[in-house]
Amino acid sequence: MMKLKLISGTLSLVASFNGLAEPTGVPVNILSLRPYTSSNPVAYIEVSASTLCNTNGFKINLSEPGGKEMYATALTAAASGKQVKLEVSNATGCQGWGTVLQSIYLVV
Repeated sequence: MMKLKLISGTLSLVASFNGLAEPTGVPVNILSLRPYTSSNPVAYIEVSASTLCNTNGFKINLSEPGGKEMYATALTAAASGKQVKLEVSNATGCQGWGTVLQSIYLVV
C-alpha cells in the first residue's frame, strides 16, 4: 500500500509540472538564420511552419546564457537539413513574430 501511495504521489507531482510546461512546437525545418548585432545581439530564425505562437519567425537572445549554443544548434540543423523543435521562453511567452526562444531541440 505504501508503494502505491508513493507512486501515486510521484505521478501527481509529475502531472503538476506538465501543467506548467512552456509552449514547444512540432518538428520544423530552419529556412533562414539572421544574426543581428546591436547593444543586445540577437539572431532571427525563420522556420517552415507557423504552428507555434502563430508565427514562423523567432528570436534568440545571443547575450543570454545558452544563446550562442542555441544559435549553433540552429546553424547545425540548417546546414545538415535536420529538423528542430522550438521551445518558447517561459518569461515572455508567445508574442507573435520575434517570439523569444529558450531552447532548440535538434531532432535526430
